Amino acid sequence: MEQEDFLRLARNSSMIRPLSLLLLACAAMNASTATAVPQYFIVGDNSDSRCQFATIQQALQAALANGPGLDYVMLTNTATYTNTAVQVGAQSVLIEGGYANCDLDPDGGQPFADLVGNGSDPVIRIEPIASGTHDVRLSGLRIRGGGRNDANGGGVRMATAPGATVLLTIRNSEITANRALSGGGVHAARGSGNAAGFALTLEPGTRIHDNTAASNGGGLNLWGGNTFIAADGVRIDHNSAAGAGGGIATLSGTFIAVGNPNIETWPARNDVTGARIESNTAGTSGGGLYLSGIDSVMEARELIVDDNRAGFGGGGGAVASGASFSMLRDTPNAFGWYCPPALECTRLSNNRVADGITLDANGGALAVYGSASAWLIQTLVRDNAAQDGSAVFINGAGIVNTEGSVFSGNRSYDPTGGLSATIRSRYTPPSAAPKLRLAYSTLVENKRLDANSSLQPGLVLLAQSTDLRVYSSALFDGNTIMDSAGISDCAVLGPDSGLPAGSNTRLSFATQAPARIFLAPARKDWRPRFDSPLTDVCDASQHAPSYSDRDLNSRCRNDARPDNWGTCEAGAWENDQLFANGFD
Repeated sequence: MEQEDFLRLARNSSMIRPLSLLLLACAAMNASTATAVPQYFIVGDNSDSRCQFATIQQALQAALANGPGLDYVMLTNTATYTNTAVQVGAQSVLIEGGYANCDLDPDGGQPFADLVGNGSDPVIRIEPIASGTHDVRLSGLRIRGGGRNDANGGGVRMATAPGATVLLTIRNSEITANRALSGGGVHAARGSGNAAGFALTLEPGTRIHDNTAASNGGGLNLWGGNTFIAADGVRIDHNSAAGAGGGIATLSGTFIAVGNPNIETWPARNDVTGARIESNTAGTSGGGLYLSGIDSVMEARELIVDDNRAGFGGGGGAVASGASFSMLRDTPNAFGWYCPPALECTRLSNNRVADGITLDANGGALAVYGSASAWLIQTLVRDNAAQDGSAVFINGAGIVNTEGSVFSGNRSYDPTGGLSATIRSRYTPPSAAPKLRLAYSTLVENKRLDANSSLQPGLVLLAQSTDLRVYSSALFDGNTIMDSAGISDCAVLGPDSGLPAGSNTRLSFATQAPARIFLAPARKDWRPRFDSPLTDVCDASQHAPSYSDRDLNSRCRNDARPDNWGTCEAGAWENDQLFANGFD
């Protein structure tokens, strides 16, 4: 086996190769290249002659001296790892724990090597100063007790110098109970003048939880670079930040993707569990996540943002200063990962700002500030709460587009003498006006608590000349209010709904009981019945769908029902003939 073939095999299959395979590969190598061959460096109780090193740092130094190529530093549970503050040098290395002994038998009772920090430094620091690409992998580790409140990076700190690129992969590991100024769990930063910087990948089995930040990014703090999060078995939960981004915080130039992190080798799946950002807390904005800065982009497929809290805005997430955020299910290739329907992935749910009634605490699910933008595609936005904008709050020249999305069960609170809304937009000159487009989306059973503590139908309240476009959507909440005309086409309105004066074409008004419109309202199943007024009501002449429906069915399919203005359903779903009579 050629050396290049061996390295490719090690990179593209699992993070660790069996010892027997490595020995066979080494035996086949020419002796003159032996110093560049990946090797095992085993850490454990040095009273056992099979254990090579007493500390992780000693093993890392020996691996660095071994030369180029990916080396394996194996941590056994025969040693204890306290006061840990290790430095990874300019090297490519796998650090893996969870072994019972220095024969590398798996430890079924303790699948992690327990790395306990010194309460001051990061537990693992990765800051190569030499140029080149450095492939670092962490597996089978519990990383805890690191960092301090006046420095970035508590559990893992990664920073790159000009000319150095780090590829950091974390899998089957737990990063917990660390603290930092920013990035309580993980801090990853691109050095100044470095065009590439880093790529961070969170693979299945990774959990980042119960970390704290005195500033931003309780779980992760990302400055530039690329981050890939597997939509299966990754949780970022119960972290807190005194500032923004309880789960994740970013600055300019950051790209985050959620989905299949390795489409070159990992096949398509229909059984993933989704990535989860849940139960995080931010003192200011973005309970779950905070995206900030031009060229900061997050594109999330099969992500669940649930039960997060923010003190000021964006219980689930906040997007600011030119950043862009999208949630969707469709994938542009054949390697997509999808959740089964029962998991309801691609969801913003149960998030809250303050206590849900505090004035000017807005954006229960999502807040969009300044010139930022958000796309909610095939997304379920449910049971979020804030005083205003219980689902979405737009403040400034932001852009929010929805398609195939459902807004249900969100609750806002009317101040004395005023009104609140499910989706609210506003701006202050000289800012430009916000833009909001609702396409093939459903708004139903959203509520507002009025000043008399009585629940009323939720409003979509649009003020200050918002550029509003509504296409092929089902609006079953209260009126849409704004101070200038909007544009709508093929909207179906419930008995309490209405659109303002403007270019409102081909409107329909549903008079049937909800049980004759939706499949199962009692179960909050808002798919349309076959005989629903939402079925075959639209064509795509004013707005052609860009995506499939919430359940990934193709749009505008013809069926046996007579068409109204076309074959497209209004709202988030196309009809499924299997459920024509309301039975499933």
